[in-house]
This record gives sequence, structure tokens and C-alpha cells, in this order.
Amino acid sequence: GDTTLLSLSGEFSIDQSDRFQRSCQEYLDRGIINFVIDLAGVTQVDSAALECLLWLQDMTSSHSGRVRLVADSEDVATVLRITRLDQKFEICSTVEGAARSLR
Repeated sequence: GDTTLLSLSGEFSIDQSDRFQRSCQEYLDRGIINFVIDLAGVTQVDSAALECLLWLQDMTSSHSGRVRLVADSEDVATVLRITRLDQKFEICSTVEGAARSLR
């Protein structure tokens, strides 16, 4: 359909942000407008990665799409809370819950 799941692992940092953004743009170009971003395997998030998530949120919103984050790691959840991005994104504890919320 119009939803895709992207599962990330390890460090989500400036080194991976360009690749992440290119991948997302390819999905957007194919008409995919809803994204579930699984951050469960992510150990560290930097500002470049957060900017990518915000970019994706803006891009999907402009096409009436939505982004759901799966963040069951306390480290990632803390970063989202400290940066107040937990107020910008809907954060789910499971991929299944995130996918259900997009229906």
C-alpha cells in the first residue's frame, strides 16, 4: 500500500543520514506517504538523524502522509523527550502498533 517500514540499527548519525534521506525520497517518489521508522535497534541518535526525521515528517505531511516512530530503547526515547520531538511524532512501542495507528 502506501506505507513502508524502515528498520534502523546501530548508530543513526550523520554518516547514515544521507542514505536514510535518499531511501525515504525514493519511497516518496513511488507514492509511499506513510512511514513506520523502527528505531528499536538504534543505540545512538545525533542531531543530523533528528533533522532527517523532521525532514521526513515535513515531506509526508505535505502529501497527507504520516510518520510513526518505534522507540523502545530508553536511550532513544530520552533523546526524543529531551529534544521535545516526542511531541512532534507519535511514538509507539511496537511495529505492529505503529502500523495499526496508520490504518
